[in-house]
Amino acid sequence: MQITTTTDIEQALLIAAQAIGSLDNLSQAECDELIPHIAANYSLWQSNQAAHLFLQCVHQERIIGTILVKHFWNLAELYVLPEFHGQGVGKKLLNAALEICQVQSPRGHLRVNSSPNAVGFYTQAGFDNFDLATPLPYGCVPLIYYFSSNKTTHIN
Repeated sequence: MQITTTTDIEQALLIAAQAIGSLDNLSQAECDELIPHIAANYSLWQSNQAAHLFLQCVHQERIIGTILVKHFWNLAELYVLPEFHGQGVGKKLLNAALEICQVQSPRGHLRVNSSPNAVGFYTQAGFDNFDLATPLPYGCVPLIYYFSSNKTTHIN
């Protein structure tokens, strides 16, 4: 598996659709609502690629996962094809993003609004819960990863 920058938004959207479609906690209507939001995030990256991080994981010449971090501090999208879940693809993508964002983040942290089923994945990587005044849609959980000059936490 190789991590590289991506330019294939169409493929990234297909991966996102398959990944969210496999979630048990979302209805088909909710999945359909999310796709335009994801597409808008990808378009934001496309309009100013230097301001954001968009990586892909390639296995045997096939894109199997993507991650988008807006402004190097807002982890907006992380998706892996369902048949590759549990094989370390998400870990590789997240670790690559953490390394780059540790240097580039203007805020000294990375934030994510995690789906309920991914909270364990992010907390294992060193993300912590934090409170927001208003609840997030779809049961999402706000998490934050603080960068430290002494240590970078990676998922083992």
